[in-house]
Amino acid sequence: MSSQKQLSITYNFLIDTLIMASSNFKTLNDEQVEDHLEELEGDAHSFFDYNAVYPLRAAGLICQFQLEQITNLKAIISKISEKLWHKQAFRSNIEWIEVHEAADKILSSLNVQPL
Repeated sequence: MSSQKQLSITYNFLIDTLIMASSNFKTLNDEQVEDHLEELEGDAHSFFDYNAVYPLRAAGLICQFQLEQITNLKAIISKISEKLWHKQAFRSNIEWIEVHEAADKILSSLNVQPL
């Protein structure tokens, strides 16, 4: 697989993971939110990791500020207690609201509007 294609795949996974973390959940039903949480638990650690996003920065697909914000978002998510990984907390807990706002800000800086 070409490095350009791999970068494109990584970028798309990054965007998808940011959307799962964003305030876009408001349009989802409880089952969909639970699915987001299940995926987000692993994907945030993979696709928000510095080693995963740095190649996107090196290729010019994201800027240094976005790289820092993405890795900061990973740190925020990593600090969320296991007991808050459920749909009710995801919708209303202050820690999750911080995650949603950070993801929204990053998506906006990338000119991505979730559907």
